Amino acid sequence: MITAAKKGSRTRGLVEYLFGPGRAEEHTDQRIAAAWSGAWEGLERPDEVQRALLAAELDAPLETLRGLVGEQGPARHVYHLSISNHAEDRTLTDEEWAVVAHTVADRLGFSETDTRAGVRWIAVHHGAASEGRDHIHLQATLVREDGRAVHLSNDYRTLREVATDMRARFGLEVRTRDVGAGTPPLSRVEVQRQNTTRQESDREKLRRVVRACGTASRTEAEFVTMAGEHGVIVRPRWDTGTGRTAVVGYSVARPSTPGSGEDLVWFGGGKLGRDLTLPALRAGWTADPGAVPAWRAVDSPAARPGPSRLGRVRPGPGLTAGGDTQEVAAARAVHQVREALRAVPVGDAQAWSAAARDGAGVLAAAAQGRPGGTWARVGQAAHALGAAVEKTPGRHVGPSVGEGGLQTAARAMLSVAAATTEGAGTAVLLTQVLRLSESIAQAHAQAGRLVLARAAAAAAERNTAALARVGGPVELGPVLTPEQVAMARVMDTARQAARTGISPGVASGDQPVPGVRRNNERDTERGMGS
Repeated sequence: MITAAKKGSRTRGLVEYLFGPGRAEEHTDQRIAAAWSGAWEGLERPDEVQRALLAAELDAPLETLRGLVGEQGPARHVYHLSISNHAEDRTLTDEEWAVVAHTVADRLGFSETDTRAGVRWIAVHHGAASEGRDHIHLQATLVREDGRAVHLSNDYRTLREVATDMRARFGLEVRTRDVGAGTPPLSRVEVQRQNTTRQESDREKLRRVVRACGTASRTEAEFVTMAGEHGVIVRPRWDTGTGRTAVVGYSVARPSTPGSGEDLVWFGGGKLGRDLTLPALRAGWTADPGAVPAWRAVDSPAARPGPSRLGRVRPGPGLTAGGDTQEVAAARAVHQVREALRAVPVGDAQAWSAAARDGAGVLAAAAQGRPGGTWARVGQAAHALGAAVEKTPGRHVGPSVGEGGLQTAARAMLSVAAATTEGAGTAVLLTQVLRLSESIAQAHAQAGRLVLARAAAAAAERNTAALARVGGPVELGPVLTPEQVAMARVMDTARQAARTGISPGVASGDQPVPGVRRNNERDTERGMGS
């Protein structure tokens, strides 16, 4: 849950903003979902007179303060808090947002009790913001009804705790530095440009290519080379004071069009995804003494960006030694990993997270360089499955089970021609990754990792949508096994939970997940599901 707090001095100005169109026409269907007084709750699109009366009532405690002690009150007495979901979360009802607002008011000390007077506040529910996030704004006057000023202390910590509780209560996403891989949200400019051009943003394209190359690579040097081969400009971040002998991070950019004069836009690995930082990627590779020379090669003055090859046509698919196409060979590799995971306990979060991370890499590799609606959905499935990764401080997910099967599958898909048509091989591969996503979702759900289960279930949903465009699931075997039939029934519940929230049967094992990141200044978190 995203919570960002600010203070100001213009009560009427904020009221006008909350019920106005917003800075980017993002305010629609404005109504008061909750308030200090039930008389104001449910008010929709108030007219000018109602807005003036509302501002006057919010400011009334200031008059009490002036009458009691002759003071004007705090210079910054207006408290403004925005609270929003992540874009992929379901839309909360006004009743659910009212629970959130009243919980915030209670925890911040705004509610009236036997020992303190209350604070006047309102919570305004808008339509979705430009990034697609469902949200409310809470406005409060930091003076109590008895004229005493309110001095907030550590409100960001309180809001962080509320966000954690509300996520658990409503089954929303967790995107933090501590739990889940997390995918940083697009900026407002990126969203607007994407909506205008109807194309992926540069960040999403780079995320997909880096994820694919990171999974397909066996060593760090191989990753540096492979990323360059797939049209990504890579540069290292050297550890200061080591004389270019240790790399602690990296940045990537898309080459600019020759002659355009455009500056390169760089993204650090952490800006693409928390599972795409260099330490996180290294956890899945073998030790590599050739890493530093590889980084020096791309960081040398002689290394010049070439033309963009993010959408280039690759060599033809050919056949493997066993006579399979590369797609079917990749599908068999994924199937082997699924079989190996049968012996992995559901409580082994690291093993299931590794499967999710590398499964996302296979999907990203499959979508690389392939235009069209089917592959756009596959790319979305890759992003979703990449979020089904548990990350704890100081620990990264290691290699997945199955003798490098998913790495093999990703390598195979990166060798498939971009011009390859969608057919039986495509359906076989997507079916196997769909089953893998279902297995991961089932394991996470059984172990109580519901946020991660929802991410894997969302990946399965997007994968299913892609499969529908190429004729539906095609299994490697002639029939479904009893285990697969049982899993399909479990996933019906998981998919429903992904769309409407965790069902009561599943939610009974839910546990609040600690850890929420601060954003900037007084921002305490980028999302209530963020």
